[in-house]
Amino acid sequence: MVEDFFAGKSTNKKISKITFNGAFEEYLETGKPTKGYNTNRNYKTAKNFYMEFQENTGIKIAFENIDMQLWDEIIKYSYELRCNFLEPDSDKKYRILLQPNTLAKYKNVLVSFLNWATEREYYFGTKHLKFKAPEQNIDIIYLTENELDQLYLHKFESEKLDRVRDVFCLGCYTGLRYSDLNTLNNDHIQNGLIRKKLIKTSKLVEIPILPMTQDIINKYSNSFKTLPTYSDVKLNEYIKECCKEAKINQPYTITKYPGNKRIDITKPKHAFIVVHTARKTFINLAHKYDMPQSLIMDIVGHSEYETFLKYRKYEPEKKKIDMKKAFEDYTHRIQTKKNMKTP
Repeated sequence: MVEDFFAGKSTNKKISKITFNGAFEEYLETGKPTKGYNTNRNYKTAKNFYMEFQENTGIKIAFENIDMQLWDEIIKYSYELRCNFLEPDSDKKYRILLQPNTLAKYKNVLVSFLNWATEREYYFGTKHLKFKAPEQNIDIIYLTENELDQLYLHKFESEKLDRVRDVFCLGCYTGLRYSDLNTLNNDHIQNGLIRKKLIKTSKLVEIPILPMTQDIINKYSNSFKTLPTYSDVKLNEYIKECCKEAKINQPYTITKYPGNKRIDITKPKHAFIVVHTARKTFINLAHKYDMPQSLIMDIVGHSEYETFLKYRKYEPEKKKIDMKKAFEDYTHRIQTKKNMKTP
């Protein structure tokens, strides 16, 4: 067989004896070198969900039973049954059902895995290509210009909150994800630009340094790493404290869809702020000041316009300004004609 291989002759086809679970584990392992940390983590979370589904429902997923009936069972578990089961190694039930966008992410991972399994002749079906998991539009939460001013200019007595504010505001003024802020160092700062390969995509971005950005960088000039570092969980906790102290506390309502059922949740706005809000703040602030969309996408590393739209929200005031500007000539003409006809 070895001789046949090197002679270019076909060898016997691989007989698929590997299980769905075993192949999924292989898929994750083989993909690690080519995917970023967050992508690997998200894929593992999706895999754990399918393991959880099998454990709780008693329905074992095999390559032979992947069909629309199985997908219907997964949807039913996600939207109706999940809250009846205990979390792993816990005596507490799952607090929430899946939201449509979460299930959509898990579905995309499953389809990607099954395509990979098809290439390796582990799986020979095509039913997975018909799986549907529609997404819901999500609330785009970001700081308005005035709210960002409040946070940036606030005098914190706590050194911890002062540093957390700096990390968050640097994200607001550069559009960098926290994974990139967390690895930013002096070598990335050159000739008025931040030049850095993004952790998630390995794409090189060049971000002009605003005066506010430079002030934050100068504050930590004695350190090789540009900013203090925190875990995602802690930073999300601390930035809420920062925004609360800076009085970003007006009532704010978001809509969620646990179990594909609508729920409106109203809290002070600071309760919804997380580190990723900084990136959305940059995109919306840049849009407000008419930065070309192509430039915004280049700076934040978005290659797909659809992805960009998930971060950008048209502010009501900007809608009024832009629409008035777009119809300025027409409005002038029609008003002139109207006045000419008025006796």
